[in-house]
Amino acid sequence: MQPKIEIAHILNQQQFWRESTQFLARQKYDLHAMTLCRTAKLGRHIDHCEKCKEVRISYNSCRNRNCPKCQATYREKWILKREEEVLDVPYFHTVFTVPHHLNFLFLKYPKEMYDLLFFAAWETIKTFGRVSLQGEMGMITVLHTWGQNLTLHPHLHCIIPGGALCNGKHWKCSDKTGKYLFPAKGLAKMFRAKLIQGIRKNELLRTILEGEVARNCFEKEWVVYAKRPFGGAKQIIQ
Repeated sequence: MQPKIEIAHILNQQQFWRESTQFLARQKYDLHAMTLCRTAKLGRHIDHCEKCKEVRISYNSCRNRNCPKCQATYREKWILKREEEVLDVPYFHTVFTVPHHLNFLFLKYPKEMYDLLFFAAWETIKTFGRVSLQGEMGMITVLHTWGQNLTLHPHLHCIIPGGALCNGKHWKCSDKTGKYLFPAKGLAKMFRAKLIQGIRKNELLRTILEGEVARNCFEKEWVVYAKRPFGGAKQIIQ
């Protein structure tokens, strides 16, 4: 069933984003694609059923990776593939969050900052796995760029197996059965160090990380939220 109101309706009614300087060129491109999705402007195709002889004419999709209308099928396929990859072991859910005072970097240098966000989170989990479990970790990570109030709030949801692969052959289960796989405060400190180190090594970013911005990075608390282990494979992916 098609919803009464879609994102395209809102974008077409509220045109301010086209002239606004608060949107990046790429963001405007994505929003424009959503306004055209499944309209006559993108052309049409004809579906014909050889069995019942029904003919259906449909408008083409924009295929933009950020479009919620035409990416639903790809999302379901992604979920099915991830469910196939899930191991028969306990899983833990960890969320890496970036302090709000660094949001301006994500707006100005999105590619560099989001790459560093993934890098810092993975390096943190990988390091803890090698020290605590003497093995190699695994992780499925999903990026969220907004919070509950739909404002910019970059954070990563990480689905982590409760164990590690040792010597490339043997699986070693963690003895942690409580709230988290690794100490949340320890994860937060290492995550902060890895991300700041990455910023300082980047030519575009390192000159910005000084003065008050640098002080805030160390004075304000960085949050890594650890949830209790998931119930089963389907619940893990959902």
